[in-house]
Parts: sequence; structure tokens; C-alpha cells
Amino acid sequence: MDLMTFIMIKVGNQYSSFKVADIAYFKSEDGLIFLYTQAGQRHPVEYTLDQLEEILDPVDFFRINRKFIVTVDSVAEIHTYFNSRLLLRLDPNQTEQVIVSRERTTNFKRWLDL
Repeated sequence: MDLMTFIMIKVGNQYSSFKVADIAYFKSEDGLIFLYTQAGQRHPVEYTLDQLEEILDPVDFFRINRKFIVTVDSVAEIHTYFNSRLLLRLDPNQTEQVIVSRERTTNFKRWLDL
């Protein structure tokens, strides 16, 4: 399977292609999936996080929990958190806490080569 270099996003009544390299992370919000750019823009996408996890390059993207798929470049800070989890500060920043689930912490550290 070929990995994506562009993703289609809907802008109004039309679709535009968007470079995957410009994406900071994907977030599930109220049943919809949004991509956040490194510049802080937010766009809806017509994929589930499960679908994105299959088609994005695992070298660049990691699913940290039920709501987020992040890129290496979006991880600004990592803090230990209770119950063997990690608390992240993403760039661009999120208002809610971004936590790496306990089940994914070991693989996340390996992904970052910590």
C-alpha cells in the first residue's frame, strides 16, 4: 500500500489537496476528525482515526490514544503522568490535556526513540 503524501480536505463545497508534511496532528472531536496544521489551522477530514492510522507513514505519525494521532514535530514537551501514562504539550497547543494511554506509552517511547 502506498503511503499518503497528500490528503483531500473539504473546503466549503469543494475539495482541496493538503500536504501531509504540513500536518501537526489529527484529533477526534464530537464524532468528527480534524487535522491541525503546523500553522494552527483546523480542517475536517473524511477519514476515521483507524483509517488514518492505516494510510499514514508510521515513521511520522503515532496514535497516542482514542482521540489523537500526532507527528514527531508536534510533540513540544513530554511529562510523566500518573498510572504509567505520559502528558504531552503539542504544538500548536491544545486546550485539553493530551495524554498517551498506558497501553501505548511503551511503543510511543520506542517511536520517539527515548
